[in-house]
Amino acid sequence: MMINSGLEKLYRPSDHDRYRQPNSLLEQFRRGISWFSIFLLLIALLAMTRSLENANWVDEMPSIYMSALIGFSAGLITVIFQVKHYTRSLHIGAITTIVLSLSTIVWNLKITDPTTTNRPYSHLNEFFFRIYDWYSALITGGISNDPLPFVIILILTVSLVSFYAVLSTIRWKNPWLALLPSGFILLTNISYLSYSKNFELMIFLFIAILLIIQINFSRSLEKWHVEHRPWPEHISIQIIFLGIVTSFTLVTFAWLTPTFNNWKPVDTYFENLTSPLQERFEWSNRIFAGISSKRDLPVHSFGETMPLQASISLSNTELMEIETISPGNFKAAVYDEYTGFGWRLSDTILVDSDGTTLDAALFGTPLTQSQLREPRSLTVTVLNSIPNRRLLFHGEPLAADIKTKNIINVQSNDIVGVTPKDRLKPAMTYTTVGAISIAPIQSILSTSLDYPSQIKTHYLQLPSNLPMKVKVLAEEITNTTEHPYISTRKIEDYLRRNYPYTLDINRPPARADVIENFLFTERRGYFDHHASSMAILLRTIGIPSRIATGFTIDSNSFDTSSKSYKISEVNSWSWPEVYFPGLGWIEFNPTPNRPLILRTNQPNWSPDSLALSTDILPFEDDDDDELLDELNNSNPFGDSNLIDPTENNILSVRNILQILILCAIAGFTLITITFIIWGIWIYLFRKIPSNQRYWAKIQHLAKWAGLPIITTQTPSEWSELISKSIGNAYHLRVLANDYNEIRFGNPSTIYKFNETTLTASYKEIKKILIHRILTMPVLKLRNLLPFINTK
Repeated sequence: MMINSGLEKLYRPSDHDRYRQPNSLLEQFRRGISWFSIFLLLIALLAMTRSLENANWVDEMPSIYMSALIGFSAGLITVIFQVKHYTRSLHIGAITTIVLSLSTIVWNLKITDPTTTNRPYSHLNEFFFRIYDWYSALITGGISNDPLPFVIILILTVSLVSFYAVLSTIRWKNPWLALLPSGFILLTNISYLSYSKNFELMIFLFIAILLIIQINFSRSLEKWHVEHRPWPEHISIQIIFLGIVTSFTLVTFAWLTPTFNNWKPVDTYFENLTSPLQERFEWSNRIFAGISSKRDLPVHSFGETMPLQASISLSNTELMEIETISPGNFKAAVYDEYTGFGWRLSDTILVDSDGTTLDAALFGTPLTQSQLREPRSLTVTVLNSIPNRRLLFHGEPLAADIKTKNIINVQSNDIVGVTPKDRLKPAMTYTTVGAISIAPIQSILSTSLDYPSQIKTHYLQLPSNLPMKVKVLAEEITNTTEHPYISTRKIEDYLRRNYPYTLDINRPPARADVIENFLFTERRGYFDHHASSMAILLRTIGIPSRIATGFTIDSNSFDTSSKSYKISEVNSWSWPEVYFPGLGWIEFNPTPNRPLILRTNQPNWSPDSLALSTDILPFEDDDDDELLDELNNSNPFGDSNLIDPTENNILSVRNILQILILCAIAGFTLITITFIIWGIWIYLFRKIPSNQRYWAKIQHLAKWAGLPIITTQTPSEWSELISKSIGNAYHLRVLANDYNEIRFGNPSTIYKFNETTLTASYKEIKKILIHRILTMPVLKLRNLLPFINTK
């Protein structure tokens, strides 16, 4: 008699022919062997797809659900309606999956050239033009913000993983080949997301465990079919229960424990392990600049390129501790070549440092004295993993107390960066000396307009396809007859007044110049956009300029306990540097969320001579600092002197939740240990025939209970002996007689035993022996302490 036959059919053929193998895979589908596996696989793939879909990596991403269903359907059709040669059908299915997936990408493209919107095959032309531009950037070392290659990689990966997952589940009966690739995609995706509790991951783990158990059970059924071996009537019910309990336990444990990307010790170790690889593949950042990260990552890597990104997120994690006498900008890298999508460092060589000591650098050099520069030192203590390609300096680099190499621009002979010979690691400390300009405004206005030829050649570079309206805007802001410093200040003032600061901006259209998009479309951005726009506007009117990146600090970053400044990604910064003959590179700040760079004036000079309004910001500096201090020091729950009437209730609820979580962890841990012990128990008797296991289990339990095992006695004699210690002679006799007849009876006769009586006897003896095992420590303690017995 069968119970829950509907569930039984999920795992085995119908009962009318339990041993006949299906003739074809299509017959397997009809008889219901694989449909449950397909259902579980589909849920696992949809969990992976939902995570990718919710991440919203790029705007032009077609439906990822569609790509997953394309691969899933193609795999299903390939298996069911396979042609005579399976390999040929496999190739046809894979090619079909790729073609259909690429078709969804092409159809979803946004046309960047309005003149081609009404032409036939406009989407296809757009596809090939954008792929060609991206390939050119890859080969020539350029920068690309086009997300199309990323879309192609992601969509094809999802569709092909879905396609081969179906084949590995149904055809190859290998759940690992189906789950490992999709699980890797899911974990990679959520590692870039900001939230730690991921619902899709929990569903995937739950379904994955069920699928592994179900497929392995199906393979066992096939083996039993071949061997014509019967199996327990309700084994599938037990398998389902075991799979659900195990899945629920592991998923709950994964939910309650810290995730990989938020567990600090593991995250730090993983970051230290992979940072060399990340540096080797840093080139990928320049060709995938249109993909914004979903978690807090360094906005500047200080490498060979600096892509202009869209939205960014800045972490508050402390990276460095800096000791210096004055706040300001700390320069790490300089970039000179603008590509339309970002900046590059071109024409450079590595040269060993000249060995100048810190004391000599602090005294100054003839060049720093002639350029009116003041040497300043800073000491950096590394607290966490940071981009370790560059050292930080106040202004132009002069000296460091560790072994370094200078990065020299071949054209201008400038030091554009200093790289350490050894990697920067946490707890490492170094000191540098740089020279910052203290030239007064009158001295800047007295500089000549005759730029050195190498400066004009190198620092007036512009891409050939820079839109003309960028130059027109620069000419509208400035006057060609005025001094370059006045033009520079006008452009700086214009950007501060008209372009608000924000980290959340839209991605520019594909193939669009980033500066043009910032100036005329987006009209808002962060420091990279303001600084880059000022440099490009200056270059269009013949004023040499470049971009510097690093960090900036003010009095708010000062830690009174350590007498140092704490630096995090929030302090990331970039600024333009403008060249003035005789004075070198001078810093400016067109980004409105931080104050202007202060300069000293000579006695008989007035800022009115600049013909600019002295009110640079739309609010007073003092009022702005006071407002920022108020926001930074405010309590998000209100005034700290006020008592929240719900605080006690919140705390009590929180305590209750903590107790419930601890109880849940303890309970699930106990369940897990129980299942482990049960699994070991089953493993011990795997090679013993099923009809002899009751007697073998009783003997093992008796041995653990301290009862003698005498090999010279027959089962009947041994059962009589043991019954004198534990009683229940009847149940022991039933088990002994059953074992004797099975083990030593006549094989030609059919032995018919009472399964109910045998099981009841086994359970009764097992209960007694387990109780004896558990009470053995107490008995031994009583033997060691005789006074307990007397008492």
